[in-house]
Amino acid sequence: VKFSPAGDAVYFYGPEHGLRGKSWPALTALTLPVLGAASTLTDMGFSADGQTLYYIEKSDASGIATLYGLDLSDAAAQPAVVASTASGTFGASANIGLSLSA
Repeated sequence: VKFSPAGDAVYFYGPEHGLRGKSWPALTALTLPVLGAASTLTDMGFSADGQTLYYIEKSDASGIATLYGLDLSDAAAQPAVVASTASGTFGASANIGLSLSA
């Protein structure tokens, strides 16, 4: 679970429902990309300005972990691949702290 830096939304992941988001105060559902059934989200973080949600998705089938960036200011935006690597690279860490700057 991650709260947006502005404190106006919460983002969360669950294997049954994928990546979800809710904004305040009416808990409006946010439109987020659908993750593949064989994928697991392992971490989430925000850009310094809070406008981009970054998340790491691990594909159980291919053994590849991919860092995506999603522009939250554009409701029609699609995730952009920032980097990909063998998921074993991240295996020693259960939670990766994302420290990103614009």
